[in-house]
Amino acid sequence: VLYKSDARTAARARRQGWYVIKIAQDAVIHLADWSIDQPRCRQLRRKLRSLTEAGVQIGSAPSRLPLTDMAAVANEWAARNGGEKGFSMGQFDPLLLARQQVFLAYVDDRLVAFASFHTGRDNWVLDLMRCRTDAPCGTMHGLIHAGILAAGRAEMVQISLAAVPLWPGYWNKLSSRIPGLAGLHQFKGSFGPSWQNLYLCSPSHTGLVNAAISITCAIHADPWLRWIGGAKRRPAPAAQQDHAYFQFETGPQACDAQGISSRAAVIAHPADRPQLTGRPDDKRPFPPA
Repeated sequence: VLYKSDARTAARARRQGWYVIKIAQDAVIHLADWSIDQPRCRQLRRKLRSLTEAGVQIGSAPSRLPLTDMAAVANEWAARNGGEKGFSMGQFDPLLLARQQVFLAYVDDRLVAFASFHTGRDNWVLDLMRCRTDAPCGTMHGLIHAGILAAGRAEMVQISLAAVPLWPGYWNKLSSRIPGLAGLHQFKGSFGPSWQNLYLCSPSHTGLVNAAISITCAIHADPWLRWIGGAKRRPAPAAQQDHAYFQFETGPQACDAQGISSRAAVIAHPADRPQLTGRPDDKRPFPPA
């Protein structure tokens, strides 16, 4: 199957005799002509005004992420939402966050929310949105708005707020009444995006059904879905240190062929160890690059 393919790819698949259904809409903002003053951003402007009155401070994260505080926020969010989702859904991962654009929201020096974006050559894509229960109303609006402005300063072409799921045909009307989906669509719609359809494609009807069940199992991993698809629930993120020290191996070198071993690069003095963010219990070799 092809999962979340764009309209052009779906059209090619249909011409090849594949079965195609619309499953989601991607909220895309073209930065060259985006403005917060447009009528569609009326709700966003109202949220940002209330955010200022609440004293929330929003900014880009420093080079060393406050992983302990971020893990606490992610833990609280996961406990409130039944755990983190899997497969194509964003998950709290310190190693991945270290390579993303991260924005933090504070109230009285206390982290209440954060958001992260994947970065590409000419676009950003929203990944994580995590907040505490007591985060002021509009905090996530402020974080996404900060990301949009930062992407514009970085001369990106567009920024994606990620996809909102849809149900095919008549069931889409029912899904619009589900509080979570309706609220997500309204939230992303407040930024005035253009909606781009995404599709699921398969050579057969059976393939579409099997793919829908498998993907649902992988994303939600609820008890009955684990029974159907064997998926495992992803545990809530454990508390992380602000940084961790790693012992890592170097790649093969020319001197190895002469019988001189340079297998391990171990730095004895802690002050000379590389400052790398990540899980303290992760024993995988660090990539040579």
